[in-house]
Amino acid sequence: MLAQGAGGAHGDREGRIVDLTGRLPVTTLALLASLCTGIAGNALGAPASTGVAWAVLAGFGLSMMVHGRALQVLGGLTGALAVLGGVVASGERPWLIAGFAAALVAAAGIIWRGPTWRRRSREGQQRVDMWRSLDEGQDPTL
Repeated sequence: MLAQGAGGAHGDREGRIVDLTGRLPVTTLALLASLCTGIAGNALGAPASTGVAWAVLAGFGLSMMVHGRALQVLGGLTGALAVLGGVVASGERPWLIAGFAAALVAAAGIIWRGPTWRRRSREGQQRVDMWRSLDEGQDPTL
């Protein structure tokens, strides 16, 4: 492992395109947008926007526990809540619309790419047969 150096399997990152439609970037955008909108709405005294922002945050939190078609449905419902939050924020504190717009973009990412996240994570893993590796004299735990 140490002999591979920078050119090994983990060090060779040249030419890779960063995938911003994966689960980590989309979920991070969703959680940060709704969390910041909820905190800002609370600080500015916008109770309706704050309530919708917390509901959007709960929806995105729940999205980390579901897969497939349920993820798409939840993304649609959370996107609808983000639109509702934008409408409510336009009457209370218009600049909170930016947070709901970012949440809407994240919901669209969940609807568009969400069902493939589980399949893509399985394809990236290398299946190792522990017993076969031991029979060949290799240590599968390294």
